[in-house]
Amino acid sequence: MPLLPEIENVSINTDTTILVYFGNGIIKIFDLKPFLSETSKNHPTDIKLNQEGATLNDTINISEYDLWATGKFYGWSK
Repeated sequence: MPLLPEIENVSINTDTTILVYFGNGIIKIFDLKPFLSETSKNHPTDIKLNQEGATLNDTINISEYDLWATGKFYGWSK
């Protein structure tokens, strides 16, 4: 399996999406709806990077692979 680009940053975009900034300059938009159904909150209140990817609302882990493979191309940061 090829190496995934490093995640440099994540930020909340809308009530159901985040933007993920990768080290290769690609920005992807990621839909959180499937993950939000697993929490008591229906929108992202907090998203943090961790060693495996990101943590949503301090309860749900989203893998680096999911962020890259499932995210849709949004633009370039560089």
